[in-house]
Amino acid sequence: MNSGGPIDAFSDIFVARFADAPLHSHTASASARDLLFYFLSKKPIKTSSLRIRPFCINVLFGGRFKSDATHKLYKIYSEGNWIEIGEGTPYHIIGASGYGKPILDRTLKYTDPISFALKVGCLAFDSTRISAADVGLPVDIVVFQPDRAKPIRCYRYEAENFKELSSMWQARLRASIDSMDSHWLDPVLDLLKDTP
Repeated sequence: MNSGGPIDAFSDIFVARFADAPLHSHTASASARDLLFYFLSKKPIKTSSLRIRPFCINVLFGGRFKSDATHKLYKIYSEGNWIEIGEGTPYHIIGASGYGKPILDRTLKYTDPISFALKVGCLAFDSTRISAADVGLPVDIVVFQPDRAKPIRCYRYEAENFKELSSMWQARLRASIDSMDSHWLDPVLDLLKDTP
């Protein structure tokens, strides 16, 4: 797991995709190239076309230089710190994280197949959606396959797509709790029997 130190701040930033584009390539915008270089070098670029001023950013930033064996993905925190997504950190959350994170922590492993990871991710999102007033549908799933002619593809889940999943998840969760062995509760339940 790699992590970086604090850096100065940028504003007006949009995530840019780098698909095998070297730093000097004209396929990426000057601002995006400058931003990526800035994050990797931890030094401001005097010739950057970006305006440097205080900001608050929480973003997933990914890509690959020509010399890289694989694509890399980073979570960049508002303070400017970063962490690479990998075996020790198989997921990161942007936004409300308190409700879905326990599901991800308990179930998701780096070696899980994508179908399992998608199920876990959707259930974690659904739990967040139920508990956080500022989180809602639709949710977009982005698939990145660098060996394809169109490496980035998206699918949008609307509210109607989640109705059955949400109901089934709630019913199975309640059934699982109900079927748990409860002998370990006996001392507490015995206390209740003695209550006048």
